[in-house]
Amino acid sequence: MKGRFIPNPLQITTLLKYWLGGQDPLGSMYNNAGDKERDIPAHWHYVSFGLSGLHGDGRVHSLNNDNAEISSRSGIRFELTFRLEKN
Repeated sequence: MKGRFIPNPLQITTLLKYWLGGQDPLGSMYNNAGDKERDIPAHWHYVSFGLSGLHGDGRVHSLNNDNAEISSRSGIRFELTFRLEKN
């Protein structure tokens, strides 16, 4: 990998994010060209953004807790992802 240029993939996102009131919890989709040398086929990479409180500031999941230590943490930390091979 040293010295290898990896361009940013095409990314398609929702106009209004789910955590801002949008209707689509699937936050983005990436076009991955794959890598023949590593036997990785071209594929679409789908990622949900909205299950985790990534930012820890309550913008995704409210932090209604009187305990300052607990309310300063973001809570759950996972997202759903899958890759769909292109033909």
